[in-house]
Amino acid sequence: MLQYEKDTGKFAIWKGEITKGFIKWQKGEKIYEYGTDVRPRVTTTLDPMTKKRWDIFEEEFNYKTARLIRDSVYVYISLKNSLRDLGKHLDYKETESFLKTSLESYLIDKKRVNKEISHDIMDILNGIQGFTLMAIDDFPDEESKEYMEKVMEQVTILKDKIEKHFSEPIKAIIGPKACDILVVDDYEPTIDFITKYFKKRNISVENAYSAENAILKLKNLTPKLILLDIGLPGIDGDEFCMNLKTHPKLRNIPIIFITAYSTSNTLLEETNAVDLIRKPFRKTDLDIVYKYLE
Repeated sequence: MLQYEKDTGKFAIWKGEITKGFIKWQKGEKIYEYGTDVRPRVTTTLDPMTKKRWDIFEEEFNYKTARLIRDSVYVYISLKNSLRDLGKHLDYKETESFLKTSLESYLIDKKRVNKEISHDIMDILNGIQGFTLMAIDDFPDEESKEYMEKVMEQVTILKDKIEKHFSEPIKAIIGPKACDILVVDDYEPTIDFITKYFKKRNISVENAYSAENAILKLKNLTPKLILLDIGLPGIDGDEFCMNLKTHPKLRNIPIIFITAYSTSNTLLEETNAVDLIRKPFRKTDLDIVYKYLE
């Protein structure tokens, strides 16, 4: 190992595991060096909040880091090229808005096409059922009638399945998403504890690490309840709560404070929060949450 590190300038062991480069070196295979035969590499520097969102996305959608970077770059380049061809030069926010509008238009068109396909198929199946009924009347023997009745039964089952398939709402790519609880806390162990506790009980949980991050999430998220830390970086939890209570679409979402601060009950009156859980808390302290999820 020492000889490998001396010859290549690379580590033979990294984070407690033997590196692939060392294994290749042992087998006499080629080791790629920077400045000569270089394979393209990407290095990313992320703030903790973005890194956490990245990790959650990879776990939820079973996306590997390399695939996420590759797909993101491909989609972004394709989008930019398409916008250039349309003569549009948009900044980041304008591009996001353009993409959202395009996806919403796609979903509307998709729903219309599904309706047309469903109508055409149903016409054909209705015709089959009509001819089958005529055949039942023309065949006097019971065996033939039984056979035709089975055809009718199967066609009816097929029609039900087609109607269900084409009438179910298309899952929106961009748009409001429902969840049970939104946890807003900048302390990762608290978020992890609450998330794991409720997910084991089949309660959906979304996370935000600041009031600003929560505001972005609430654009496309409708929680039944918000668990909100008071001592947040940037906008405080109590100020954020009061701002939410002035929003016409969000004011009715119950908010429970979670805090280690010594606060009085007047805070609940001032902010219109429904309750308060003090840190450190036990699992039983979270039981009050169920009251607002019914």
